[in-house]
Amino acid sequence: QETIFQDDKLCQFITGAAGSGKTLLILGKIIDLFLKKSNDSSVKKQFLFITGSMDIGPLEDLFRKVGMTSITSHTIFGEKNYPNKLRVNRFFFPAFSKYDAAFDIFILHQRSMLDGDFWPESFQRSSTESDILMNLIHRWDYHTFIDDLHNYWDVRIGSYIKSNHEINFDCNESFAPMIVNELVSEMNKRLNGLECSSSLWIAFDKTQMTHQVSEYGNGLAERLKL
Repeated sequence: QETIFQDDKLCQFITGAAGSGKTLLILGKIIDLFLKKSNDSSVKKQFLFITGSMDIGPLEDLFRKVGMTSITSHTIFGEKNYPNKLRVNRFFFPAFSKYDAAFDIFILHQRSMLDGDFWPESFQRSSTESDILMNLIHRWDYHTFIDDLHNYWDVRIGSYIKSNHEINFDCNESFAPMIVNELVSEMNKRLNGLECSSSLWIAFDKTQMTHQVSEYGNGLAERLKL
């Protein structure tokens, strides 16, 4: 963990089982980058943190303690000891799209990427090759950190199977290879210093996925040569 944390690569693809510390690494790196760049006003230091956690409140508290202002895509509500419902914050996207300087970090719940009503039509792509996730990653003015990508990916693939009645994800026409190839391309731009100077860190655990994507998911880290 210390080796990964100290690494100055713009891109990291972190794999590991549940409880292995992937989220702590991501949160630690966000804070580390923020504190290192806080004295240089010429450096864009806004962050996008994509998470599936229902503990949004504690995340806001954590960032507040280190001096980061945040805005969340949703508020969490429900029973006192089991908050499990999301309420959309309609102020989130306008602030995010305009790079509102009032906020250091934008906390986006993964469920929003599956909610077409959350995003303006102009922000969505119509093809199955790409999705809202890639539109977010293409926002190079943000340092993007994605926790537990496997959860989002699993739901996305399941939705694609249901809507297209497609089972074999090894064929070139299928959804999984296309989105993986695009993700690899974006990560390599950062690894090779091409075009992009923003960070992209991803935490992933394929063992928690219901839908497998053969060598495209299993060999992703190797293809990125991390």
